[in-house]
Amino acid sequence: MSGIKKREKAKWFLVSIVIVLLIIILFYSGLFFILFNLVLAFIYSVWSVSAILFIVAYARSKRIEIYIDPENNGTIELPNLSILIPLYKEGKESIEKTFTSIVNQNYPKEKIEVLFILEPDDEATASVIDEVMEIAKNEKMVVKKIFSDGNLKIKARALNAGLKAARGEIIGVLDADDYFPSDFFLKTGKIFRTKSVGALGTRVYRYRKSILGKLLNIEMYQWYNIYVPIIKGLSGITLLSGEGMFVKREVLDEIGGFPERTAEDAFTAIEIHEKDHEIALTNSFVIESAPKNLKAFVKQRMRWFKGYSECLNWVSKTKLPRKNRMLLTLAMSLPSIFSLGFLPLLISFAYLLLFLTDSVLKIDLLKGIFIHPILFYWGVIISIITFLFMLGLFFRFLVDKEWRSYSYYVFLFPFYWLLLFLVALLTRISTPKKWYKTER
Repeated sequence: MSGIKKREKAKWFLVSIVIVLLIIILFYSGLFFILFNLVLAFIYSVWSVSAILFIVAYARSKRIEIYIDPENNGTIELPNLSILIPLYKEGKESIEKTFTSIVNQNYPKEKIEVLFILEPDDEATASVIDEVMEIAKNEKMVVKKIFSDGNLKIKARALNAGLKAARGEIIGVLDADDYFPSDFFLKTGKIFRTKSVGALGTRVYRYRKSILGKLLNIEMYQWYNIYVPIIKGLSGITLLSGEGMFVKREVLDEIGGFPERTAEDAFTAIEIHEKDHEIALTNSFVIESAPKNLKAFVKQRMRWFKGYSECLNWVSKTKLPRKNRMLLTLAMSLPSIFSLGFLPLLISFAYLLLFLTDSVLKIDLLKGIFIHPILFYWGVIISIITFLFMLGLFFRFLVDKEWRSYSYYVFLFPFYWLLLFLVALLTRISTPKKWYKTER
């Protein structure tokens, strides 16, 4: 272990000791519960105001067209596509999965260009691409192997390296391990020809049989079917995901390529919107594997949290009108704020367990934690609303054949959001600079 890593571990160990000692002092001085109640009152207030905005925005979003299909205009000249696939220490099976989905597209192969973008030190993945390129010789597609400069190992730097070599009119972005329907490219190409859009995204679902994988996929369902329309309704911006994203080459040139930030997809969407180009989502989907274990999940979320934190800080500096900046900041924060409803749900659930066990602690605990009863009952109301939200999602899954197997996992969501809260705290005290590749 290097000296720098040892010093970092020692620093955070000392910080942890100081925090524990501070909590003990506050607890015995009686200030702990006062601060606890003030924090709860603040969280409940923010949640309540946001819940009202959430409901209003959700009602408005029902009138907004987010997911679109191409118009049936007969025979049209389809655009040339350049598909950028940034890779870093990927497995052969994952790469072949994406490439097979591309080969299976019912799109003119001579109009598809595939660019695999590698890091200079990733020799193992480079050798896999050599094998794939041998297979590709039997196809009419152009397949290229491109190297990034290796100086900044983030996805956007790799994408810009591929962008320099790309020749297509439309630039698409995919990851290793992506699967998508055979008409995905055809829908995309036709929409660009028949509708006035500068960029297209789609739903991205992440699948794994584990409990954590199912909870992540439920979150993705909520994101694309609830939050994305709400964000569009509040701010006018349709956010893009880094997989299944397609942008006109001229639009990318106008914004100076992919923003070299951690959350390049969100930055790209905002910059495209800032240039007054329309963004929509193709009525299709991309499926990829969820992180393979808890450690991989934490790394993925640290990257996402860091990226969105940077994005929210950057929004205030854009040229968008002040009202739009405020609404966009609020809209992007809504999922996190609304998830705070699970905090009182957990508190209420813990108290219910004490009540059911007829614990003698229950009355003293209630009086000890909550300085004023209104906070407890406020939390109960929020818990009921949050539970009804979960119940609504449960019944929606129950009647949907494709999502029925996920229905009962909805009730584990309070624990899932608690995990996300802990990961968010971990992200705040660390400063990851490298490309945290999702291990699948």
